[in-house]
Amino acid sequence: MKMSWLSLLPPLFVVISAFLTRNINLSLLLGVVSAALVATHASPYDAIALLTTQSCKQTLDIDKLYLYLFLIAIASMIVLFNRTGSINAFAQFITKHIRSARTIQSSSILISFALFIDDYLSILTTGFIMTPLTDRFGISRQKLAFLVHSLAGPVVILAPISSWVGAITMYMSEAGINANVHGAIHILDDPFFLYLKTIPFVFYSFLIIASIWYIVQYNVSYGPMHGYEKKQKQTTPDTFISQSSSNAHLSDLFAPILILIASTFIGLLYHGGYNLFGGKASFIQAIQQTTDLNLVLLLASLIAFISGIALSLIRKTVKIKEILSICQEGVQLMYSAVIMLLLTSIFGAMLKDNVLTGDYLASTLLACIPISLLPVMFFITTLIITLATGGAWAAIAISLPIAIPMLISLMQFTASTPASAIPILAPLLGAIFSGAVCGDNISPICGATIMTASSTGVTATEHAYTQFFYSLPALLCTALAFIMSGFLAHNYSPWVSALCPLIVSFILCITILRLINKNK
Repeated sequence: MKMSWLSLLPPLFVVISAFLTRNINLSLLLGVVSAALVATHASPYDAIALLTTQSCKQTLDIDKLYLYLFLIAIASMIVLFNRTGSINAFAQFITKHIRSARTIQSSSILISFALFIDDYLSILTTGFIMTPLTDRFGISRQKLAFLVHSLAGPVVILAPISSWVGAITMYMSEAGINANVHGAIHILDDPFFLYLKTIPFVFYSFLIIASIWYIVQYNVSYGPMHGYEKKQKQTTPDTFISQSSSNAHLSDLFAPILILIASTFIGLLYHGGYNLFGGKASFIQAIQQTTDLNLVLLLASLIAFISGIALSLIRKTVKIKEILSICQEGVQLMYSAVIMLLLTSIFGAMLKDNVLTGDYLASTLLACIPISLLPVMFFITTLIITLATGGAWAAIAISLPIAIPMLISLMQFTASTPASAIPILAPLLGAIFSGAVCGDNISPICGATIMTASSTGVTATEHAYTQFFYSLPALLCTALAFIMSGFLAHNYSPWVSALCPLIVSFILCITILRLINKNK
């Protein structure tokens, strides 16, 4: 179909339906059907054919199957922790040494930083581990969901060794950034090292991390979240802990988690051809060259789960006949989330390939603007694309091929040019990454929102609604930072165009939070 305003209808339909019905699966299903009708000009036969094609494609996608199995393996490991009583043992250990809700929230932040390899890994592990602890200390699950989700993507995208780096550098290369390209006009630089230079410009990540620190340290509470926190103090919800064992030990919890992290690192290096494992790649090259990340995560989670089972059998905290029921509970725990992710992937693919929502938004919002405003415009555009499609990676994949050729055209390059000669490039890339991460934080239909809701025991719409108001100060200050950075980039060094906007926006963001909390 040709790009038109009709491409905005399916995502709007999903958001409105989710708000009214509070049923994200039903809303996504209706969104998929509406997207098929829009793409085929309301032809029932063609719509059914498109639905069948996309559903089969997404359902049989081996990479997505790896992801679903990884989620089930992680959920099964969480059930195992529950059966062995290790989560209860950890809760008892924490409560003996920690006496305040603030310290519990700080512990959640530290765990999220420790699990910087992958956002789903961080969300699932931190959410399931911290839920019973926050329940005991009177912290609402909506607040925990905010802490868990807001420190997943923003932290992962800042880590040079993470699941996002390989995809980001691949998208950059495909968009026209490469050190060894001949023929067409390109920006000459290694995508990975250019990504490293872009990190100081991922303003949203730094601002949301600062916001979370301030919210926790000064007990900031406002908006819909404030209502949930007041309600939490009046009721004591059921925790995930339902069983315990006299043999429960902290090693039953931490050993599988450490094995999971170590296996993930080793898997990334091995799959990327690291020279210590018989390949020819350096450490950084191996991380870059890892393409089957979901397979690595799946194998690492299976190794960790099997190790946890073996340890539990040795310590006699579970019996052999319980293993099957543990796996069944893991499937039940993640069943709804997997269905949501499947529907989300079908919906996102149709918006990108058939309805052309992202292309329409980009061409409409970026039709004619000054070069200095490119960063803030791409921040807004990528944010909207992420909200509309529910995928941060999809938004980056859509925005980069638009941004790089547009920049080359606006600057009237007649030959391939080094990245160092384009001062606006790093702020522009930082804006795209910030928009994707910000959208991932507040979109009610993205996978991370669904995973957070599953791991913390809240609904996806409830979490997205409460999180939006807590993310809003960082969002607005990020937009201001990119306006400043765009104007500073041409006249000052990269450090000045990064640090000055970041400092100003940081002060403003904390001031807003302080005023809101004072006048709530």
